[in-house]
Amino acid sequence: MRTRIITGLIAIVLWFFLLYAGLYKPFWGVMVVIGTICSYEFFSMVLNEREKELLPLLVPLAAIPLYAIYNPGLPYLAAGLFFAVLAGFLTTLLSHKRLHDPFSFLGRYIFAVFYCGFLFGHIILLMGLERGGHWLIVLSAITAASDSGAYFAGKFLGKKKLCPHISPGKTVVGFIGGICSGILGGVIFAAIFFPELAMAKIALYGALLSALGVAGDLTESIIKRATNTKDSGKLLPGHGGFLDRSDSMLFCAPTFYYILTFNLL
Repeated sequence: MRTRIITGLIAIVLWFFLLYAGLYKPFWGVMVVIGTICSYEFFSMVLNEREKELLPLLVPLAAIPLYAIYNPGLPYLAAGLFFAVLAGFLTTLLSHKRLHDPFSFLGRYIFAVFYCGFLFGHIILLMGLERGGHWLIVLSAITAASDSGAYFAGKFLGKKKLCPHISPGKTVVGFIGGICSGILGGVIFAAIFFPELAMAKIALYGALLSALGVAGDLTESIIKRATNTKDSGKLLPGHGGFLDRSDSMLFCAPTFYYILTFNLL
């Protein structure tokens, strides 16, 4: 527990420093590294031993959408997605003799591109918006508060399981507690950085994003359960891998990006 707390505190300080600085290019560089690590962790879970021979090629290919948004903008991310998928088709064709099931391999590769490339890329796109660092702080406050609230509510009050066949530790009370704490975290930080906004809307979207954070967490739990994996990696002592720490953001970041892009706040 002590290691988990220390790692968490260091990560929080570095993350908020990076966001508060609000500099796109350094943020892009850090996110490309983290997204590429997430890609490696994903492939390490879902590929068989023969397929893992292709890891040095697959990892950077799946992260092409992240490289493409050196200049921020959804068209760059979409172009990166297209070329990453195209590269996957070509890789499958050229490597089909060593693959036991080329279609299954291609499906897992495309999922990696979408999951670790396209969805993750929206975190970077958020930084590219006006006052993007502040928006990311609000989003981080929602997801972090939701995660903490769900943990403590579930630990002390939770009995009925939410999705026992996917994640036995999650409870209905924990889910409700996470929604409430996510709303609170979003309202507090939005009031600090964006006092001109309607807090009722922030509360509404805070609830939505908190629920999507749980969905993101459960999605990775499905992957880990299917591959008999406890943690996606070991680079974050006490927390597992980078994908374990990013999973709740992978649905939240795109949703929040489009909320802001379409001026729904």
